[in-house]
Amino acid sequence: MSTTRRVTSGQDLVLRPESGRSLPAVLTPEGTDLLARAEAVVDTVDRRMVSGLSDGQAKALAQALGACMEALEEA
Repeated sequence: MSTTRRVTSGQDLVLRPESGRSLPAVLTPEGTDLLARAEAVVDTVDRRMVSGLSDGQAKALAQALGACMEALEEA
Protein backbone atom coordinates (compact mmCIF):
# COMPACT_ATOMS: atom_id res chain seq x y z
CA MET A 1 0.00 0.00 0.00
CA SER A 2 1.43 3.37 -0.87
CA THR A 3 1.00 6.19 1.58
CA THR A 4 1.27 9.93 1.62
CA ARG A 5 2.30 12.11 4.50
CA ARG A 6 -0.17 14.69 5.63
CA VAL A 7 1.59 17.80 6.79
CA THR A 8 0.19 19.43 9.90
CA SER A 9 1.74 22.74 10.93
CA GLY A 10 4.80 21.92 8.88
CA GLN A 11 5.32 18.52 10.52
CA ASP A 12 4.75 15.04 9.13
CA LEU A 13 2.51 13.59 11.82
CA VAL A 14 0.07 11.26 10.07
CA LEU A 15 0.45 8.69 7.29
CA ARG A 16 -2.66 8.33 5.17
CA PRO A 17 -3.25 5.77 2.43
CA GLU A 18 -3.42 7.21 -1.08
CA SER A 19 -6.23 4.89 -2.07
CA GLY A 20 -8.80 2.57 -0.58
CA ARG A 21 -12.18 2.99 0.93
CA SER A 22 -11.71 2.61 4.64
CA LEU A 23 -8.02 2.43 5.38
CA PRO A 24 -6.85 3.78 8.72
CA ALA A 25 -4.45 6.66 9.19
CA VAL A 26 -1.29 5.87 11.17
CA LEU A 27 0.75 8.24 13.29
CA THR A 28 4.32 8.73 12.20
CA PRO A 29 7.02 8.43 14.87
CA GLU A 30 6.98 12.23 15.09
CA GLY A 31 3.20 12.18 15.55
CA THR A 32 3.50 9.53 18.26
CA ASP A 33 6.12 11.61 20.10
CA LEU A 34 3.97 14.73 19.87
CA LEU A 35 0.92 12.85 21.14
CA ALA A 36 2.88 11.53 24.14
CA ARG A 37 4.08 15.04 25.01
CA ALA A 38 0.55 16.43 24.67
CA GLU A 39 -0.88 13.69 26.88
CA ALA A 40 1.73 14.48 29.56
CA VAL A 41 0.72 18.16 29.52
CA VAL A 42 -2.97 17.26 29.75
CA ASP A 43 -2.28 14.92 32.70
CA THR A 44 -0.41 17.72 34.50
CA VAL A 45 -3.27 20.18 33.89
CA ASP A 46 -5.84 17.60 35.04
CA ARG A 47 -4.00 17.02 38.30
CA ARG A 48 -3.56 20.75 38.93
CA MET A 49 -7.19 21.48 38.08
CA VAL A 50 -8.56 19.15 40.77
CA SER A 51 -5.78 19.61 43.33
CA GLY A 52 -7.99 21.86 45.47
CA LEU A 53 -10.88 19.40 45.55
CA SER A 54 -11.55 16.76 48.16
CA ASP A 55 -11.66 13.14 47.02
CA GLY A 56 -15.45 13.27 47.10
CA GLN A 57 -15.58 16.47 45.09
CA ALA A 58 -13.15 15.07 42.50
CA LYS A 59 -15.25 11.91 42.20
CA ALA A 60 -18.46 13.94 41.82
CA LEU A 61 -16.81 16.10 39.16
CA ALA A 62 -15.63 13.04 37.24
CA GLN A 63 -19.14 11.58 37.34
CA ALA A 64 -20.72 14.85 36.21
CA LEU A 65 -18.26 15.25 33.35
CA GLY A 66 -18.87 11.63 32.35
CA ALA A 67 -22.61 12.35 32.18
CA CYS A 68 -21.88 15.43 30.02
CA MET A 69 -19.80 13.31 27.64
CA GLU A 70 -22.54 10.70 27.39
CA ALA A 71 -25.09 13.40 26.58
CA LEU A 72 -22.89 14.68 23.76
CA GLU A 73 -22.45 11.17 22.37
CA GLU A 74 -26.23 10.71 22.27
CA ALA A 75 -26.78 13.91 20.30
